[in-house]
Amino acid sequence: MMRIAVIGNSHATAPQLAWYNQLEQLRPDIDVSFFRGHQIGLRAMSVEPEQRFGCFPQDGEDPELLRHAMRHNKRLSIDLSPLAAVICIGWWYFDTILLMSLLRQFEIDGIHADAGGKKMSRPAFEHILAQSIQENLPTESWHNWTAPRVLHVGMPRRNETTLEQPFNSALDLGASAYVWEHTADLFATRLLECGIQDIAQPTQTIGEHGLSLRQYGIGTRKQISPNHPVKPDHTHMNEAYGILLWRDIFAALGV
Repeated sequence: MMRIAVIGNSHATAPQLAWYNQLEQLRPDIDVSFFRGHQIGLRAMSVEPEQRFGCFPQDGEDPELLRHAMRHNKRLSIDLSPLAAVICIGWWYFDTILLMSLLRQFEIDGIHADAGGKKMSRPAFEHILAQSIQENLPTESWHNWTAPRVLHVGMPRRNETTLEQPFNSALDLGASAYVWEHTADLFATRLLECGIQDIAQPTQTIGEHGLSLRQYGIGTRKQISPNHPVKPDHTHMNEAYGILLWRDIFAALGV
């Protein structure tokens, strides 16, 4: 039996739903465990030399971080050493908010057509991307593992519903598609230099505009309370997306 661990933030929900609701019964040859947390919490956790990931009270970890791990997982750490693969989802990333902001605010040389807005040179743009990617790469403790293998799944592209927001209505869709693809390729290349394989967003979930298709999104955020309005969710994906993601993960693992 192949044993896999998924370590992820809220973007691991789609594959988690897909696994427990559909795939677990279809793949008895694979055992999957999940270790979840929010972005900041996972980044604050560490990998011990013996390949255990999480919080370690003996190292003087922040008590709030310990509570965070217990709240999400009912355990403080997970042993990765006996596994065939570790799938890290959503908490190593290139800055999607930064990308959308640059596309809205600037005409980027060689990407945007001249429409009279503020301009940014291509070298300046590439420098910003490279710096953002460098800041968000995994720490050296994750580099060049051979057993288990480490795979990365990034945050999905913003859903096309984001175009319904007034400040995105004039977004250059051709530029958007190019920039997302270009940045994803750069990030995948840097990860490969660290010995980590990137699993790209499934191509059939991406529209011609370079954004995720509406049918793969969850639609709205969970309502905090009856007094809070229901808000659209432009970032998180659904179970159908999770199925496609597992297909590509299994292909990468040869199972």
